[in-house]
Amino acid sequence: MRVDDVADLLAEYRRITLEWANLPSAEHRKANRLFDQRHAIQKDLAATQEGRESLASLMEDEDPDVRGSAAAHSLRWSEPRAREVLVAIRDHEPRLRASLSATYVLKEHDAGRLSFDY
Repeated sequence: MRVDDVADLLAEYRRITLEWANLPSAEHRKANRLFDQRHAIQKDLAATQEGRESLASLMEDEDPDVRGSAAAHSLRWSEPRAREVLVAIRDHEPRLRASLSATYVLKEHDAGRLSFDY
């Protein structure tokens, strides 16, 4: 994968995550479509070391939804750092949708049920 490809995928991952996170809850079909698009992008990124490192870099993003999504996807190769990010979002951003997501990602991961291989 070329560097430009990784940068483009990362930018698209971030854009989709922000759009998905800011949708009204009634827009289920659009949310599902965006979720599937982001899932496909994270699979492409996860396929290479460069892609994994780039995705993990989003754990430093200013937006908690982007940080949380990147952390969830990075649990496979950067568990201590990803867990730290998810716990911080869960514990310090309780009013945000990102906090609920972080709570369930950690719960499913700890129970051994979290998978991104679909």
